[in-house]
Amino acid sequence: MDDAQYSGQNPWPLTLERAGREAKFLWLGKTAEESEAAWDTFPGVFGFYGVKGEKPGATVYARFSDPQAGGSQRPVYFASQFYGSGQVFYIGSGEMWRLRGTDPTYFEVLYTKLIRHVSQGRILRGSSRGALLVERDRYELGETVVV
Repeated sequence: MDDAQYSGQNPWPLTLERAGREAKFLWLGKTAEESEAAWDTFPGVFGFYGVKGEKPGATVYARFSDPQAGGSQRPVYFASQFYGSGQVFYIGSGEMWRLRGTDPTYFEVLYTKLIRHVSQGRILRGSSRGALLVERDRYELGETVVV
């Protein structure tokens, strides 16, 4: 595990991927704009535990933004994927408590929504043979649906 740990001298903000900006369970505000502004005010984290790479079927929500970390692609910091009848969520380090420095409610909001999201499991699972999974629960008319 020590080989996969990266630690810096300064905090680096998290870079939310498109999936992270659209995931309501990661919203720190009531709207997407409020949430993005909240994440922009968060100074970030000092390090992370690296992973070998993105797993097939996993959704990456955020990356660590330090240009010295990782290679050509920034390291994964938030990711999730279905496993068995539930869902697993990966957080790259134990530093999310630092959200309290920006606003004490952000930490509570993040973990409350995250626990609810992960504990849902596969509520809408239909067939035991397979399932088609999409990135979000709702789409507007004309939007592209990634399956």
